[in-house]
Amino acid sequence: MSSRAEIIHQKLLSRFSEENFIDLINTIFNSEGQVSKDSFVIEEGHRDPVIEFKYTKSDPITLSDGNELVIGIIKHKRTIHSKVWLVKEVFNTLKNSGYSKALFAFVPEGESNWRLSYIQLTSKITKKGDVEWELENPRRFSFVVGEKIAGLHTPVKRLAKLEELRSKKASDILEAFSTEPLTKEFYSNLIKWVHYALDKIKLPDNSDETKNNFIIRFLTRIIFIWFIKQKGLVPAELFAEQEVIKMLNSDSLATSDNTSYYKGILYNLFFKVLNTPLDKRSADQYSFKELLAKPDLLTEYFNQIPFLNGGLFEITELDKVVESNKFAFPDYLFFAKESQSDQIGLIPLLERYHFTVTENTPLDKDVALDPELLGHIFENLLAEQLDESKQSARRATGSYYTPQDIVDFMVEESLKEYLKTKIDASNQQDFEEYLEKLFSPTEDNLENYQGYNQQVLKALSTVKIIDPAVGS
Repeated sequence: MSSRAEIIHQKLLSRFSEENFIDLINTIFNSEGQVSKDSFVIEEGHRDPVIEFKYTKSDPITLSDGNELVIGIIKHKRTIHSKVWLVKEVFNTLKNSGYSKALFAFVPEGESNWRLSYIQLTSKITKKGDVEWELENPRRFSFVVGEKIAGLHTPVKRLAKLEELRSKKASDILEAFSTEPLTKEFYSNLIKWVHYALDKIKLPDNSDETKNNFIIRFLTRIIFIWFIKQKGLVPAELFAEQEVIKMLNSDSLATSDNTSYYKGILYNLFFKVLNTPLDKRSADQYSFKELLAKPDLLTEYFNQIPFLNGGLFEITELDKVVESNKFAFPDYLFFAKESQSDQIGLIPLLERYHFTVTENTPLDKDVALDPELLGHIFENLLAEQLDESKQSARRATGSYYTPQDIVDFMVEESLKEYLKTKIDASNQQDFEEYLEKLFSPTEDNLENYQGYNQQVLKALSTVKIIDPAVGS
């Protein structure tokens, strides 16, 4: 890691302070001294949950393509509606100030983590009597950073690359905060692990089809668990090598070719915990107890985990192959470091990235891996699995995942058409304008439409929607 990258890493790993944030901006944009505390103007008149809103109103950074980049800080309360409100506050401030590009720190009160967000509005010329600029199509892209965030691999790598550019354009910043390359990079690294693991895993029926089915089901489970771990529903200690060593009769896992971790920890986690109600759990029911050095410590962690009443952790005949002495799933496949193996282990690989349980929207995207990833992984792994006719399993089963942007567009347009059938509008043009404002990401002043507002609330409270695919 270069010295500049190390500085960026340290700033992102720290609890927010204005001094650190200003140093970070000046480091990335090589603008030493341009951005200072005196550059910021406090913007008044913002609503709760905003505590303080300040930005470089008259002193933005000029990019090489002529765009002006506003730097800002928003300190806010953590409330259920704050994310939507805060984004709208920034969008409207930029729109009213005539700026279309901004880099903001969103700092929640009393928390150690914060968001570094790139905000972009695209401009177009419209005719309303005179030619004027109208800012539209707002987007926010964010890195979640701070002293409690482990997966800073992506923001450090991206921002260090941005810093290295001698001249920086708005498109360069957008690329640094882009979400799509992250999913592709993660999947690329994951599929390398899959191909490596398939060569090392041994099953009684060692055919490619059986091993592929096993690994797809395993990855779906483990990545689902990784997401709920972010919610604190599964203890992180179950994936920490030194803590796991305490629970198992093992001195090392990163170089071990035993199958202790899968049998002793994961198999019990899947089928004796997540698939078992709390009142029916018991250490006496654990499988492979001979592998456990401290079953009481394992039980202490398992008791923190809720019962999941779903089919993902129902045991299948394929799962029972673990009982065969021909089964092997070496520990190093989970814990190997880059310096110890040809392939990094699955857990260090997952720890590189920031996972979020909040699904992105077209308006607001965290540069992180969100629950949509499960669908992408399932679909792409099936695409790699070929049957005897060389047809992919994805095509054969019709397993195609609909991108979030398309889903949002379909839902929005469907709701508009539904509301048109339910709202008594004497002036159709007026109602059409109301609908556009209702679904606009920047428009929140609907006080002049009280009659429509009440009808819409009533219509939405009674709507019934069917999704024939049921998300599968």
